[in-house]
Amino acid sequence: MKQKKPKATRAKASRKFCGCNFALVTPADGVPAAEASKVAATYKASGLNTRTTKAPKGVRVYAKAETAGTGDSCHSYYWELANIQTDTKRFQNRKSEFSEESVEKIVKNYDPNKMDPITIWKDPRNGVAYVLSGHSRYEAHKKLKFRYIPVRIFEGTEAQAIQYGKVDANRSGTPETLLEDIAAYSLQRDGDTARGIPPMPKDDLRNKWGKRYAQLEAYSYLNPKGKWLEILGQEARKQFPYIDMKASWVGLIRRVNPKITNAHENELFTFLMQGKGVQMKKDEFMAALEKVVTRLDWDPASPLNLDKAGKTGTYARADTAESQRRINDIDKELVEIRSRMRKSDLTIQEKQVLIAVVKRLMEEKERLERGISLTIKTQTSLF
Repeated sequence: MKQKKPKATRAKASRKFCGCNFALVTPADGVPAAEASKVAATYKASGLNTRTTKAPKGVRVYAKAETAGTGDSCHSYYWELANIQTDTKRFQNRKSEFSEESVEKIVKNYDPNKMDPITIWKDPRNGVAYVLSGHSRYEAHKKLKFRYIPVRIFEGTEAQAIQYGKVDANRSGTPETLLEDIAAYSLQRDGDTARGIPPMPKDDLRNKWGKRYAQLEAYSYLNPKGKWLEILGQEARKQFPYIDMKASWVGLIRRVNPKITNAHENELFTFLMQGKGVQMKKDEFMAALEKVVTRLDWDPASPLNLDKAGKTGTYARADTAESQRRINDIDKELVEIRSRMRKSDLTIQEKQVLIAVVKRLMEEKERLERGISLTIKTQTSLF
């Protein structure tokens, strides 16, 4: 028996679908009438005027939405679940394939009026349709044993599909983890030459990520399996005051100093969050670290030993110990002076005096460091 087309219906709700005003609803060949009625119900609740139309040849179309009088349109299709695949490694940023919690919620409270279409992309190389956005909705429809699922088709290149799936599509979906956000940010910043994805300009990155830009930039240099990101992604982070700020310190250090290893990074977590560095301010911490990593006898393969800084290397040499102690004192003075300079109640004259003192101390420090370097080089040349 030939399946009848649904009668045109007048919508009463105000919600718009795709930002458009009209929808053309067509059951595809072989689509059960009961499922077709669910589709029509979706549009009734979407604030759309609906009317029937003929489906394009070979396509299971269930809707086409058009902005009245503009010629702009967006399409949705009724696609057979068996003909859709996932490729999470290529198109998804999440560590898990889908959210179990979201799937269970959809299955338990399924309502076609609230179910947005998933987004798929058809790979021209093999003709396979892949999910770009809506993995949890896709899994829920499979669990409900539906034969068809509403979809939108993404039109673009593979690089554009990857960009959409890994970054753009899931910003408004199930919240992503910190590691997933870092991965999305890094992909946009660095691009992917192999897949034809260009790096995003810095200004565009700032606009896209807003207040999170500086934080994600610093975090992107941290070890994904290190202590900092492990704790930052857990409820346990509440036990570590200022962990966000200090993680940024370490991330920026790793950006400018490639000699800092993953082992050093974990060591700095212990030092700053559990050791003697807990009460340190940024300038003080940076000065302490710089003293270690800029030592001529420092081996990057060895620990930083910030808890014991000053007891080895040039501190222990008779010919350099006095100069090194003076450098240490200068660093402390500089930290104090810079702290005073941040105060807003200083007069211009007071600031100028402090600037002059900083300049004098820096010149003295450079002179002492040159002396230590020359002493070590001279001794080395004798052997």
